[in-house]
Amino acid sequence: MKLDLDRKDIFRIVGLGYKKKTPEDLKYARFNRRMIAVTLDSLVLLFLSPFLDQAFDYLYGPIIFDPVAFDQQLSAQVDEAAAAHLYWTTIYKEGLLARWFYNLMFQFGVLGFLTGLCWWKWSSTPGKMIMRIKIVDATTEQPMTLLQVLARILGYYVSGFCLGLGFLWMNFNKRRQGWHDIIAHTAVIVVPWGPFNPGGKKQDAKPATPAADQ
Repeated sequence: MKLDLDRKDIFRIVGLGYKKKTPEDLKYARFNRRMIAVTLDSLVLLFLSPFLDQAFDYLYGPIIFDPVAFDQQLSAQVDEAAAAHLYWTTIYKEGLLARWFYNLMFQFGVLGFLTGLCWWKWSSTPGKMIMRIKIVDATTEQPMTLLQVLARILGYYVSGFCLGLGFLWMNFNKRRQGWHDIIAHTAVIVVPWGPFNPGGKKQDAKPATPAADQ
């Protein structure tokens, strides 16, 4: 018996490519598109990081610590164990470990606030605007409420702190929702080409038209 199979049939059998796109595939932003947007946003945050360091130093106070003298003390130790003991003891007593932790929390808090402000004002971020995607309520496809913004920020930390599994989850969700989207009941959709108006006043709920630019 001869099987009349073309290349597309073979690829479908083994699960490689040639999958017909559904309206959901065209409407909800894919993982790679969202990760590119996150990367672009990270470049902006990387630019802001030195300024946040300076702001933290101003609020917390300068570091009263001489790294040159400390390095000389470490070099004068008899062995590596004594040097390691001196290192960690000094780090703890001088409050450097606590300072690092407070600085980290300060930067996370400021960046979380700025991100939430962008979500609240424009339903998007600079990176998402470039990639033409926006965050909406998963049911009405309207801009997020303030409660959803706060829940999504907390959900972002949950998704990230769990080894990034919350972000990978969007690959297995029909509406490509990460854990943070599920927690806040939001979805990320593609904005069709044209004037980009991610935020603004809430309008009557209407289904988003599938975008053909995936």
